[in-house]
Parts: sequence; structure tokens; C-alpha cells
Amino acid sequence: MRSALTAIRRGRCSQRVTAMRFKIPRRTLRDHLKSRTHVKKIGRKSILSKHQEQDLVKRIVRLAEIGVPLTMKLLRHNVFRFCKINKIKNNSNEEKCMTGRDWMRMFLNRNPEISKRKAQFMNQARAQKLNKFIVDDHFKKLGKLLDNLELKQNPAKIFDMDEKDCPPTLHHQPAVLVKKGSQRVHFIANEHAESVTIVGCVSAIPPMIIFKGKRLKSELTNNLHREVLLEWYQKDL
Repeated sequence: MRSALTAIRRGRCSQRVTAMRFKIPRRTLRDHLKSRTHVKKIGRKSILSKHQEQDLVKRIVRLAEIGVPLTMKLLRHNVFRFCKINKIKNNSNEEKCMTGRDWMRMFLNRNPEISKRKAQFMNQARAQKLNKFIVDDHFKKLGKLLDNLELKQNPAKIFDMDEKDCPPTLHHQPAVLVKKGSQRVHFIANEHAESVTIVGCVSAIPPMIIFKGKRLKSELTNNLHREVLLEWYQKDL
């Protein structure tokens, strides 16, 4: 019905053609056009209005863009607080102080532009550098340096070294809400206090792995290449 009324109001089709295409009686179309009544929605009424949900979707997308995406539990808790402050009737769980899972599921169904994704942790320092201006400036300066040293004509002289910290234990990646189609989702968080540092270089230089401890355990060298450099350090150093 809504598509039929939109086609008539925008002048795409006449009432007769629209009635035949959508198989709706012309009298019914005329009644809806005169009264301008909206099509009734089937199912339980939503807690938030359409305008409120649209505003909420914008906030969810914006928070994900700046590296602080909302988890589903946090969103349900915030919606519960919003309803309580504004005295909006709802069937939320008063003990848990959050809306139900059914509301969360229906909210995602009504707003397909929002999807659930697993977020990767990123520290504050890296998050501040992750913007278009800084990245573009970095590669612009790098390009000038390669030109000055004539390295673009001699790529064999270019070495790339990368340092990576790997936590010794696995950490749960939270499921967060982001705009549908987002390729990389980051969650700004503090770095882990302890980690294993791996230094890799794409050249003949062997990689280096730095472990924490007073002495190097033999089991840590299992399945490693004989040219890999191993070092260890004490925590108080």
C-alpha cells in the first residue's frame, strides 16, 4: 500500500494503472489518498518512536567511527535509562536495568543499516594517528624520501621492519554495533600490561622475539627457525 501511494503522489502512475499493478481496489486507493492515513504496522508497538530510533542509529554509527562502538548490553542499558528519565512506558527488566533481548533483535530488524561485528582492540596512541590527514602526510613525506634517495629505482635496498606486541593470553573480542559494511572495527582500549614482542623484517635479517622472564625457557624455542633472535628481560628492568 505504501509503495502504491508513493507512486501516485510522485506522479509515476495513475490511480488506474497503480490499482492494476499492485492489485488494490481503486476505491481503497482513493480513500487512503483523501484521508492520508498511514499503513498500520503489524506487531507490538516499539518503545522508541521512529524519530528517536533514527537519532539513535546516527549516534551508534558516530561512536563506531571514533573508536568507541557500543556493545549490545551497553545500548540496552542506555535505552533503559533514556526511557526511565523520559517516563516512557516499556517492559524492560528492572533488576538488570536494561531492555530485553527481543527489543534488541527487533531494533536491528527495523534498522538493517546497523550490524554486529567483532571489534579489534587499539590503544589510544594509535587511534589518534588513525586519521586521513596524518596518514596522507606520512605517505607524502615517505614518497619524497624515496625519490631523494632514488630508492624507487632500487627496491632491493628497501627494508621493512615491523614490531608487534602479542598478549600471552587470549582476550575476548566484544561484539559491537557498527554501520553495515564496515571493513575494520576498532575498540579503543588500554594496552595489555604484559606481552610478547615480535620484531619482523622483510629482508635477510632474521626476526627477533623478546620474552618476559629471568631466563629463557627451552619450550619457547620449539618450532622456531634457527636464525630467529631470542631475547628476554625482567619485568623490573
